[in-house]
Amino acid sequence: MEKTLHIPKILLIGGSEPLGCAGIQADLKAVCACGGYGAAALSCIVDEDTHRVKSIHPLPAQLIVEQCISCLQSMDVDCIKTGLLYSAETVRTIGEILHRFNNIPLIIDPVFVGYAKTLLITPDVIEAYQKYLFPLAALITPNATECEILLQRSLKTDNVQSELKELCQWGNYSIIMKSVFMEGKVCDYFYESKTDSLKAYSKVPIRKKDEGIRGAGDSFASSIATYLGKQYPLSDAIWRAEFFIDNSIQFGHKIDFSSKFNVVHSFGSDDFKKIN
Repeated sequence: MEKTLHIPKILLIGGSEPLGCAGIQADLKAVCACGGYGAAALSCIVDEDTHRVKSIHPLPAQLIVEQCISCLQSMDVDCIKTGLLYSAETVRTIGEILHRFNNIPLIIDPVFVGYAKTLLITPDVIEAYQKYLFPLAALITPNATECEILLQRSLKTDNVQSELKELCQWGNYSIIMKSVFMEGKVCDYFYESKTDSLKAYSKVPIRKKDEGIRGAGDSFASSIATYLGKQYPLSDAIWRAEFFIDNSIQFGHKIDFSSKFNVVHSFGSDDFKKIN
C-alpha cells in the first residue's frame, strides 16, 4: 500500500485584495512555497491600488464563521492564521468558534494599519482582539506601529524585551514584532514567553523606511504557520520564516512591477529551496 504524504494544512482567515500581493492571496502563495496546503475563509473584500486602500467591504460574520467550520470539519487543520478581520463582531464570533478548536496552534497577524500607517480598524476591534482572540494564540505578529497601538504609547526601543513582555498580557502566547528601523538596520524582535527570552533578527534594508513592501507581514506570518504545521518548535519555525521572507523580499525587489510598488515573491531563490 502506498504511503500517504503528510502536508501541513493551514486555515487562513483574512481579506482578499486585487493586486495579488497581500491578504489571502499572499497567504496562499507563502503557504504553498513553504510546503503546505492553504485553505481560506474570506473575511472581507478590499479594493486597493499601489497608493492606498480605497474601500473595505466586510462579509457577514456568520458567513465567515461558517467558512471556518466547513474547513475545520472537513480536514485535519495543522495551524490557523488570521489576517484582516475588520469588525469587532467578526473578531468575537471567530474567537468563539476557534475556542472549540483550541488544540490547533493559532497565529494572529493583527492587521490594524495599512499603507502609510493608515488605521484600518476602530478601537472596539482592538478590544475584541484582546478579549476573544489573543487568549487563544500561540503567537502574534504585529509590526512596530501595531505594537504602539496595543501599548497606547510609543515604543521604548532601549528595553524591547520589557515592551514585548507587556504585550503578552492578554494570553499565554509569544510575540514577534516586525520591521523596527534602528541605526540603519531593520529588526524583527522575537519574544518567547515560555523561556522569557528575546532574539533579534537584524538585516540591512533594501528599501527606504517610508517605502512599504506589500504583503511582507502576511507572507511572513503564513510561513510561520506552515512551519508550525510541519511540527517545528516555534523558535525553529521563526528562523525558517525569517529566511523565507528575506529571500522573498530580495527576489521580489528584482521584479519590475511599477514605480515604488515593492512586493514579496514567495517562489524565490534556490537558497531558500535548499532549506525547505
